Amino acid sequence: MMDDLYEEIRRRIDGVVRRNEPMAKHTSFGIGGPVDIWVEPEHLRDLFVLTDICKERRVACLVVGRGSNLLVGDGGIRGVVINLNQACNRLERKKEAVIAGAGVSLLALAKFALHHGLQGLEFCVGIPGSVGGALATNAGAWGSSIADVVQSVLVYDPGNKEKKWLEKESIKFDYRRSNIAARGIVLEAEFHLRLANPDEISTRMNHYISQRTKSQPLQARSAGSIFKNPPGQYAGAIIERLGLKGRKCGGAAVSEKHANFIVNTGNASAADVLNLINEIKRRAQTEMQVELEEEITTLGEA
Repeated sequence: MMDDLYEEIRRRIDGVVRRNEPMAKHTSFGIGGPVDIWVEPEHLRDLFVLTDICKERRVACLVVGRGSNLLVGDGGIRGVVINLNQACNRLERKKEAVIAGAGVSLLALAKFALHHGLQGLEFCVGIPGSVGGALATNAGAWGSSIADVVQSVLVYDPGNKEKKWLEKESIKFDYRRSNIAARGIVLEAEFHLRLANPDEISTRMNHYISQRTKSQPLQARSAGSIFKNPPGQYAGAIIERLGLKGRKCGGAAVSEKHANFIVNTGNASAADVLNLINEIKRRAQTEMQVELEEEITTLGEA
């Protein structure tokens, strides 16, 4: 079945289509088994055709961004995984707003705003994700989040084959989550910003980069913060108080630099990471009566 589907997708759309593609190549963890079919549509029309094909064949499909907040199981993912870095890469200024495609990196978005003297996206520097992923998780740092600056989001509903702009007020944003994924596939978003001195914007961005470099294991393979911060507390501080800095399981380890990071030391499996996550959660609950909730998304089969 998957071989037939693979051939049909290759025949009907433009873009990259690969069979049994290792997801480890598409996550910042460098972990993950193969997806049945990996697709990078070249244009939006290719995305629309692709979702039609999957719907007709009743095959699951999901969209992933840059894989920076993602842990994929060692057994991989069944069905089709779509990446929109090519199809949704628009960046355009609109007075004091910026329109950015779902596949645009947050770093590129922040630099684009800086180039045009627009303030409000400085916090995005150092968050290694895409616009689409940031909207899905309400990504944020330094007291700001994507919900603070987004004005509207263009989504595509494969069910009724319609594109629709959603105003910010109709989207539910919470701490490190939103309901945008349930509304459709994110294509692009409009961010309302403010005119400011580019030198001041640049200074703020450089400060954030410096702080991240000092406190986070940026050179290691990780998925960023593993856990959300409980109300009034820091997950990293909780893990450190539990004495788990440096704790290892197979090729995965709790970072010595920042305890809320689990790093791939070279040959980690998803099972290694999950074992560490479960140990941390269990000990936080039993020893400190704190329930830690994952910030990363886990997909695929064990």
